[in-house]
Amino acid sequence: MVAVFAVMFFGLVTMKSFGGSTGSISLITSDYFFNRQLIWIGLSLFVFVAVLLIDWSFFRTNSIFLLI
Repeated sequence: MVAVFAVMFFGLVTMKSFGGSTGSISLITSDYFFNRQLIWIGLSLFVFVAVLLIDWSFFRTNSIFLLI
């Protein structure tokens, strides 16, 4: 788990170093990639917790659902 958080941290540092253009007409701000990375990290943590809470023992007795 420590490795996962280390990769997320270094990914955020990398995205923070990417900057948008400095022109006044640019639609991409300097934190555009950083904010998108934060959104994807938050979404992935939500999916992780949701899958963690599923009772997977249901599939032991009803394995036919895995074939579909």
